[in-house]
Amino acid sequence: MTQPTAQKPLSSSDLTKLKRYLATNLAREIESEGIAYEKRSEFIQQRLGGTFEQLHLNLPEDIKRWVFQEVLNDMLGYGPIQPLLDDPDISEIMVNGAKKVYIEKKGQLTRTNVTFDDDAHVL
Repeated sequence: MTQPTAQKPLSSSDLTKLKRYLATNLAREIESEGIAYEKRSEFIQQRLGGTFEQLHLNLPEDIKRWVFQEVLNDMLGYGPIQPLLDDPDISEIMVNGAKKVYIEKKGQLTRTNVTFDDDAHVL
């Protein structure tokens, strides 16, 4: 009997490709099935779960949740800055490129660790 091989951890590039793959396929499904905006969140979550099972993606639960949230934010919100927009203490968000996102919170300007995949993702 052979031992199962250890799964190599996904790189940042792999996760970016996975998110794009999932978002592209979901966007096609939403468009072809004519899913109403108010039902898209539920539709996306159901499809993501099915896709992970279908592709046999055995990811750690925290990474899986992160990918789910990232895809939801990209498709239904403003991508990586959606959590910043949801924070009532943040009064301003400044995006100066894919890797430079600043916030103003309580009068203090701070650079965040929030990043976009690339310049196209910013747009």
